[in-house]
Amino acid sequence: MMECIDEILRLKKERQEADKKLALFQVPILSDRSYIPKVLEILKENIDSRNSRYVFLFVILLLYDPGFFVDGRVMYGLRKDIAKCLGVKSESAISNQCSGIIFMYGHYEDFRKDVERAYEAVTSHILT
Repeated sequence: MMECIDEILRLKKERQEADKKLALFQVPILSDRSYIPKVLEILKENIDSRNSRYVFLFVILLLYDPGFFVDGRVMYGLRKDIAKCLGVKSESAISNQCSGIIFMYGHYEDFRKDVERAYEAVTSHILT
């Protein structure tokens, strides 16, 4: 029985440490959503990929809502801003497209490279 309690306490401590680390990664880099159209413009100039919309979504989520990669939910209002920028009428279409980007990043090297190039292009234009 004591072994079980020791294991529970160890797991609780590990979970607290993991929660602290995750919290650090959930802090957005950008908060001013007026930059979203500029991000799209920069990507159109720098990324020529059949997955450019997914690359855009990934970069926007990295910049504005990194917590998405933890809980899978897009922060309130961001879907609407993305949909408006892309000319999409249905915000749920944005959610549907977001649902596959983590899988794509983990499984497709070309997509991962496009995301990294796009992220660097955007941050070098906007954050400097």
